[in-house]
Amino acid sequence: MSHLAFQKRRMMAKNTGREKKPKGIASQTESKTVWLDETLRSLPDCVSDGIYCLDVDGRFIFVNSSIINRSGIPLEKLCGSHFLDIIQPEYHRLARENFERVMNGKDGTPYELSYKRPDGQLHTIEVHSKPIRYGGKIVGLLGIARNITERKMAEQALKVSEINLSKLVKEKTAEFRERNMEMAMELKERKRTESELRKRIRDLKAALSGPLRTTEVSASSDKGPGNKTSVLARSEKKRETH
Repeated sequence: MSHLAFQKRRMMAKNTGREKKPKGIASQTESKTVWLDETLRSLPDCVSDGIYCLDVDGRFIFVNSSIINRSGIPLEKLCGSHFLDIIQPEYHRLARENFERVMNGKDGTPYELSYKRPDGQLHTIEVHSKPIRYGGKIVGLLGIARNITERKMAEQALKVSEINLSKLVKEKTAEFRERNMEMAMELKERKRTESELRKRIRDLKAALSGPLRTTEVSASSDKGPGNKTSVLARSEKKRETH
């Protein structure tokens, strides 16, 4: 078909309200639509985060493969289950409040919750959610669940390490203070012992130096001129005895 003939055919279709695309163009457009549709359908399974949808009653109507593989719950059992039947009881109130918030047309506040796998393993996820609107009405909830189990385990391990380190520091500080007190007492006792020893040495020196002075004084007194008479008297008495 020539370019002029194509333009005439297009004008005729436009005038009649039935403009038709050339067969080749229509075929290409249809092919792109199919490709895009298939891509969009497989997109949720191409991400590592869990993607899910709840109806207005809080029951799962869609989950991607990440949620199925991570939770260990079969698709036929998960779909149709209420979200409160999956998560741990201690998170029911928080999850219910978030669900009601979304059903009132507001985006959910990010929060954390835990669920237990069939094999007993406990997993922790961070949840983001928003309303699904159709025809001007809220028809459900779209949620994204990010697995933070390893991060929480690392945080817990770090917390335990900090607690152990703090305990060790306290113990070592107490030991250091106790040792300081012992050293202070030892130093005080040593000073007391040294003081007593010095006092005993002084007393001993005083005791030893006292009799020596008395002897010296007595000897000096015997040599004085005032004692000549007594010496002569002792000599005469000694001769009379002989």
